Amino acid sequence: MSDSLTKQTKVLLATVEILDVLKYEYFLCNGTLLGIIRDSQLIPWDIDLDIGVGHEIDKDRLCAEFVNRGYELDDYGAGSNYLALKSKDVKVDFNFFYPRDQELVTLWQVPRQGFIPQKIISSLRLLHLPLKLFKWCWTLEGYALPTNQTLPVSEIEFQGRTVKVPANPEEVLAYTYGKTWRVPKKDYNWRTDGENNARG
Repeated sequence: MSDSLTKQTKVLLATVEILDVLKYEYFLCNGTLLGIIRDSQLIPWDIDLDIGVGHEIDKDRLCAEFVNRGYELDDYGAGSNYLALKSKDVKVDFNFFYPRDQELVTLWQVPRQGFIPQKIISSLRLLHLPLKLFKWCWTLEGYALPTNQTLPVSEIEFQGRTVKVPANPEEVLAYTYGKTWRVPKKDYNWRTDGENNARG
């Protein structure tokens, strides 16, 4: 692997290599897909790597396979279709998609929008109280992708390696970010700016 690659790029290439060795189907999504398709590189200000996998993949096994290879568990995503790991301080988000109508959907347990619940959740975290006791603070939100534009996955070359992406990545990006997906937006917020938001 070239020394000129960014730390994020090295982690992405190592991650997809592990997924290939383990024979897990996956596709790059969200900001990771956006950077590679739009810019031919990862977005420098993106805070994580985004990988989509099928809901049939066992989260415990996937987590164990990566931890055994030196990754750290960052967030198990209890109650969510989500798992976050870390390698070299780079966060890798696995989103587990399930079919719903004509879409593939992934949902995360996130704090309800609004000042009071967010403030309460911050206080509970400082006190190390179990958040599951305060279910009213949480909601299931995430995003959806068009099944017929996502599956079956296709392959492209990135930094000398084959990586898997949605069947029609440009259509998936337009579905996710809207018609202006080619225009960089540093302050993008998936909850307020996303075109493909979904709820549980």
